[in-house]
Amino acid sequence: MSKDGFQAPEASDLTAWLDGYEVIDLVACGGMGAVYRARQESLDRFVALKVLPPEMAADEAFRASFEAEAKAMARLSHANLIRVYDFGATQDMLYLVMEFVEGNTLFESSYRQAIDVDVAIDMVKQVAAGLGEAHTRGIVHRDIKPANILINAELLPKLGDFGLAVPDAEVESGLVMGTPAYMAPEVLEDPLQAGFSSDTFGLGVILYELLTGQCLQEGDVFDLNHVSVRHGLRDLVQRATSTNPAARFENGKAMAEALAKWEQNKN
Repeated sequence: MSKDGFQAPEASDLTAWLDGYEVIDLVACGGMGAVYRARQESLDRFVALKVLPPEMAADEAFRASFEAEAKAMARLSHANLIRVYDFGATQDMLYLVMEFVEGNTLFESSYRQAIDVDVAIDMVKQVAAGLGEAHTRGIVHRDIKPANILINAELLPKLGDFGLAVPDAEVESGLVMGTPAYMAPEVLEDPLQAGFSSDTFGLGVILYELLTGQCLQEGDVFDLNHVSVRHGLRDLVQRATSTNPAARFENGKAMAEALAKWEQNKN
């Protein structure tokens, strides 16, 4: 059971409930669901299986947006996005079947550690490019944070946990999602304000943390004096984390392009 009270099903029970999957072990569990390592028997490959709490399946608005998002994400193929293979419901719980990524989360890899500027820029640029691909499909992620970015054995960052995302047209599902430290100010005030630029705000917070070694908590104030001014880096971070949504990068693609331009200009 997670600290938030969600009772993660036993792997053996999931194997019995889901045809075609051997659920091997629990990888992680939190208030918003549990993730397992499983084997898809027909293709003999490992997959990640995410199971959401029953109350989420009981919310008709969320269930509809979950299904629409899963279908949209399954059509995406991008190196920096965790692939979605299938979705469904079992025992009154929604589930997603996704690409299994061997590696650590960005949270585990960089907690309270400043990393090389070039590495930080390149990593966030790649995640922004993947996010931009999702944005082109009208998908708002709504929970950008280091724990939702996996780093594989080739050090390739992959953004996942789109199981909590919603299509832009259905943001008014009424469900409050996100992690406060990475949520844009307008979303903290009104969750219905979530949009592409609030996703890029979350990436801006991650970039700030990677550059400074700080781990922000809800209510913390950005001190941009800790960010280098070279080649306009501080201005870039300031734009990404602006309190004004209109002043931010409008979507992931725009942020990725700005980071790529910074890389070019520094040489």
